[in-house]
Amino acid sequence: MKKVEISIDLDNRLRSIVVQALAPELKTTGLRTQCKLSETDNGIILSFIAEDTSALRAVINSHLRWINCIISTAETFEPGNQ
Repeated sequence: MKKVEISIDLDNRLRSIVVQALAPELKTTGLRTQCKLSETDNGIILSFIAEDTSALRAVINSHLRWINCIISTAETFEPGNQ
């Protein structure tokens, strides 16, 4: 098994948005991967477990892209940005 933890610093507003947006995805587990999300005072910690390096790379890439998309969308619709 391969394991990786990633810490991402986010302010309280973005942390809340990211956690809510990823919640449905975190309820499902893949056949070869698992992902857990923990909140911290400074942001979030993603913990990944996978059977092999390819599966680990894929699940990390997916989650990081989703987070990037969530943050970009939240910042676009932030009050004062219209």
